[in-house]
Amino acid sequence: MLRITRQPGADHETFLLEGKLLHRWLQELQQALEQAGARGGAIRLDLSGLSFVDVPAADFLRQCRKAGVSLAGASPFVSALLDSPPKRH
Repeated sequence: MLRITRQPGADHETFLLEGKLLHRWLQELQQALEQAGARGGAIRLDLSGLSFVDVPAADFLRQCRKAGVSLAGASPFVSALLDSPPKRH
């Protein structure tokens, strides 16, 4: 299960992610990020509540980071996934 909690701020929006970030929930997260982008301001993902991230979700988070989304609070497990090179199939 994944919980996405929107936390609006004065000049940015933070999304607290809790639970497991799996491929099947990426579309929901992507929609939330697109809506936040349409409102303007910076976007931050608080990853402190994630207990697991699958490979497609790690790829998605890397893409978010490249697009300027700030990632914060990642556990050592999640950080290792995000900093490792993507797997080639």
